[in-house]
Amino acid sequence: MHRQNPKVTKALMVRMAAMVSAGGKSDLNWGIVLAYRLLEALMASIFHLAEAKRWQAVMSRRQLYYPPTFDQDGLTHTAPTVEALVTVVNQFYQQLAGPWLVLMMDPEHLIDLGVDLRVEAASEVGDQGHHYLGSEEVLFPHIYGGISAEMVLREDPMPQAASGQFEAPDLKLV
Repeated sequence: MHRQNPKVTKALMVRMAAMVSAGGKSDLNWGIVLAYRLLEALMASIFHLAEAKRWQAVMSRRQLYYPPTFDQDGLTHTAPTVEALVTVVNQFYQQLAGPWLVLMMDPEHLIDLGVDLRVEAASEVGDQGHHYLGSEEVLFPHIYGGISAEMVLREDPMPQAASGQFEAPDLKLV
């Protein structure tokens, strides 16, 4: 089930500031200011695109899922919104056929699980040496590790047209 908690606790703000500070800035005050700016994104869900067959195979063995670019990037990319996810996957994955899944996660739940989650500027994906237009204006949640079944609130098919173009999935709450 998807849960959104509009109540912001002081402990969560401190954890958010630490995540931001771990992302390259050592000034805790700067981290707290930026944490407030990131609050809306962090209190909502985050999203990861996974190859359906790869995800299902790893989950059937009860192992951690690592995306194909993990060894090169050292992190698991996620997006702060479905719209950002669609933009990113249309930049990098149109030429790859699915099926694909959207994994929805709650940042607060991930933090409670002890996941190393950091909100940072866009980083390169695999061997792609560029970002999508406008990515410098978006901060992305990055998971420094794999994804377990316990971390995922829900998984949904990611629609992909025959042309390779991805569309936003229907993520109505159930």
